[in-house]
Amino acid sequence: MPRILIEQGSAEWLALRRTKITASDAGVITQLNPWKTPRDLFFEKYGFTQVIENEAMRRGTAMEPFAREHFIKQTGIFVEPCVYISDHYDWMMSSFDGLSPDGHFAVEIKCGKKIFEQAKKGNIPGYYMAQIQHHFITANPLKYFFYAVDGKEVEDGGFLIKDFVMMEIEPDEDFIAEMVEKESRFYYNHLLMAEAPKIPQTVDEIFF
Repeated sequence: MPRILIEQGSAEWLALRRTKITASDAGVITQLNPWKTPRDLFFEKYGFTQVIENEAMRRGTAMEPFAREHFIKQTGIFVEPCVYISDHYDWMMSSFDGLSPDGHFAVEIKCGKKIFEQAKKGNIPGYYMAQIQHHFITANPLKYFFYAVDGKEVEDGGFLIKDFVMMEIEPDEDFIAEMVEKESRFYYNHLLMAEAPKIPQTVDEIFF
């Protein structure tokens, strides 16, 4: 599980993501993301379209470091953001919100109000679960935590974490096997071949 010394959010990181299958791509390729299709993802990878960051996304990015520190204080587990490439699949990339130095503990942090309310009810959307299952392949952590927080901005520009939900996630081997097959097909049949997935003709038709 080679760790890549690259800063998340940097131009180099963004360029690398266009050539790999990332954890956020997993929900799209497995068709669990209701807002994006594999065809949309293909055009993003080739730079024909761009993800427009909205206010909620900007707020979540700004709050994440504070949520990570909150997780560390709550659990006593030190984690840091890092990027990994899978040992088994050189096209598979993961950008962790937090991973311990020994690779044993990982955390997926979510800062939106809506996902916090869903997590309080024990619900995690399928596209987020796909993201976590993808991470299991690249680093194979012993424990993986889903950490959703509710916070507010304070006067100094930081964030106060008011409440949180923490859930431990287990690997789903059957889902992982199916996900890897679909990700592999997308990578080799479309991304490498520069051939966009077809436009689906029916609701049930797969995109590739």
